[in-house]
Amino acid sequence: MKLYFYHLKKCGGTTMNFWLDTLGPAARVYDPSWHFNDSGGGYFAGEEPGEVTRMGRSVFYVADIVHTHAPIRSCAPPGTFCFTMLRDPAARLVSQYTDWQRLGAHDLATLTPPERACVADAAHLSLPAYLRRYAKTIGRGLFDNHLTRALAAGRMGLAAFHLEDAARLLPEALRALHEDYDFVGLTETFDLSRQALCARLALPPQPPAPRLNGSAASAAPPALPDEARDTLLRNDDVLYDAARRLFAQRHLAEAEQYDQARFEAGDVPGCLSRMQGSFDQGAVKFTVSGPVFGSFLHGRDGGFAGPHAVWTQAGQMATLYVPVPAGLPVELLLWVRGYAHETQRAGLAVRVDGAPAAFTADYPPGYAERLIIRHLPIRDFVRLELAVPQAPAPDPQDPRPRGISFDGYGWRACL
Repeated sequence: MKLYFYHLKKCGGTTMNFWLDTLGPAARVYDPSWHFNDSGGGYFAGEEPGEVTRMGRSVFYVADIVHTHAPIRSCAPPGTFCFTMLRDPAARLVSQYTDWQRLGAHDLATLTPPERACVADAAHLSLPAYLRRYAKTIGRGLFDNHLTRALAAGRMGLAAFHLEDAARLLPEALRALHEDYDFVGLTETFDLSRQALCARLALPPQPPAPRLNGSAASAAPPALPDEARDTLLRNDDVLYDAARRLFAQRHLAEAEQYDQARFEAGDVPGCLSRMQGSFDQGAVKFTVSGPVFGSFLHGRDGGFAGPHAVWTQAGQMATLYVPVPAGLPVELLLWVRGYAHETQRAGLAVRVDGAPAAFTADYPPGYAERLIIRHLPIRDFVRLELAVPQAPAPDPQDPRPRGISFDGYGWRACL
């Protein structure tokens, strides 16, 4: 499966990316450093058009999971599942403005002086004053009908971010919305959108996701002046209304009905066939450097190079789907690197296919422990479920409550 996610800025993409990364091998997830330098610092459409074209024409040969701000939909090979997410235009614009208020000098080091001033002034100017100064100049691509420009750029290239009159781009953006993407989700209904995506891709249903890379907290986010909405978001409002209608027509019912039972009644073996195990002292072991299918799991730690680990979400029953031979007595195994807090281990609960399961442990070198659960599978997969309580003092800077850190799971035949 090849997947392209066009990550529009401040539309919930970072939260989506952490989950998408786990759907394929870490070695086949796109790393932006393969192509782009630091021009624009990721905040502006600063790459040369030729560089974007070179990236788009080559990236799908080396990556199966591609999420990027670059508009390379036209470069995706046939059969690639292409999708994006749109957000209420006013909320997105305000989020972009408040997000820049949290950045420091080190975040702006690679920007040109005009770009640096544009970002830094978000912390010093009121929203109306900021938009008067930048929305029609260097900030046009992000503050003047960004959604319209971004979708049109998928067809026209980076010139769409710089064209003065965004109304000229709206017809192409609407065609892109209806014709270029297999799925278009909505940030305002992020969890339903991700559920619809799971249904389309035959993946395990997902619970509500902790939001990552959110804008600076504010008790009262600045209000967008009416005149600014009329001049800066008129086309985006048309596009977003069309996206909401499209989501309701194509995806809403499916998202509301999709659940664990529907997933398990489908082609689970086909989903799990993407996993590749290896032998580890007589055990079949799947590492989290490969695809990981489950729920209440945080994204893969370890960056692109590794070593990799995945955390379960504390306070919830995390699930892992494991391919096994039906009818063969096995010991299910989980290689545990540690717990967020040592007290969580005492509250560990394990279930297999919904039934409470007893477990023991051994202690391979380099691991806190390896959990062992005896089981007789009746299907060619099992749903391994694990829960630990919340840590006594979770990190207030991390919205993801952490439980168990593990880097491998699998089974061995019982003697």
